[in-house]
Amino acid sequence: MQNRRIFNEIEPGFFSTLFLDDLFEDPYLPYYGRRKLETLRDGIARVEEALMGVPDLVQRLRHWRQEEALYNRLLHRLRSRQRDYYWDRITPDERDRLADSLLRELYLEGVRFENREFFDRVFDRVLFNLKKESIYVHYILPEVLMKGNHAMREDFIANSGLDRFYIEEIEKEYCELHDIAPDVLQPTGRLRL
Repeated sequence: MQNRRIFNEIEPGFFSTLFLDDLFEDPYLPYYGRRKLETLRDGIARVEEALMGVPDLVQRLRHWRQEEALYNRLLHRLRSRQRDYYWDRITPDERDRLADSLLRELYLEGVRFENREFFDRVFDRVLFNLKKESIYVHYILPEVLMKGNHAMREDFIANSGLDRFYIEEIEKEYCELHDIAPDVLQPTGRLRL
């Protein structure tokens, strides 16, 4: 904490400028990476002002790590069931049955949750992102490939909340599945029939 103060004595905000700001500008910074950095940035300031203790900051960072691990685990499991669902059309009953099914699977693997709210919040985030992924794959990506509408792609990436790297992985899978050269996703590329 003292190092931050020394940097900021040189110039206000210098610590953040030197160590954090460029990280926040990285278009490949994933959602949970951003949350951890924000927690760290804000937590260091709060610890320095004696508004929070270091153990509290460590606990908040652990929370993000645990949530990220659960998110990735659920995403992997739900994506493996992708053929069974149209994520953008899933009903509330299907959602509840799917959540209960995953909870049972995790329970059998020894994973327990102190409260169901944590699981439900992460599950709903995964499901919401799968819905966005489905919309991208079925509606936006074909438009980008057929018409070379790269502005639409960038708009989706900027506004969807999905990580750029994740979208690029989806595009790669799509291109491999449909035997499309991935260079069509470059701004100069366009699918030719």
